[in-house]
Amino acid sequence: MDIFIRSIETDDYKEFSSIIAEKEVYSNLLKLPYPSESVWKERLTKTNPNYFSLVAEIKENNQNVIVGQIGINTYNNARRKHVASIGMVVRKEYHRKGIGKKMLEAALDMTDNWLNIIRVELEVYTRNEGAIALYKKYGFKVEGRLEKYTFGNGKYDDAYMMARIKS
Repeated sequence: MDIFIRSIETDDYKEFSSIIAEKEVYSNLLKLPYPSESVWKERLTKTNPNYFSLVAEIKENNQNVIVGQIGINTYNNARRKHVASIGMVVRKEYHRKGIGKKMLEAALDMTDNWLNIIRVELEVYTRNEGAIALYKKYGFKVEGRLEKYTFGNGKYDDAYMMARIKS
């Protein structure tokens, strides 16, 4: 399967919101169920010079299909210009097929080689073992545990604060 990484476009809002609408996806994010397509359309039309959004596309039935997204948020604060945070989603049926790996590699290429970022941070639920393993493979380390970080699916979830420092 060929995976193509590109910047997200405003017209991607329908496909993107359909990924976020999957219970297995929004359950691992700070999102509520039943996302509105119009909310995502509006978000994708707003320009934020500190935010970069990439999507993973594959060819399926002779059509390009978005199967994942990764966001890179840089900081405008003079004391945190060397830091970025990331967040990633992958369509459920494409978990463990290299989509997250390819998007993470693209995001780290941007932070390391184009944005002059040396610290990349993220939060991940402690139950998301696949994501934790992927992040560790790329040099992320657990810096702390956030107890009862969120509430969803009728229970509280803990999360890890992880970071990767470019040497």
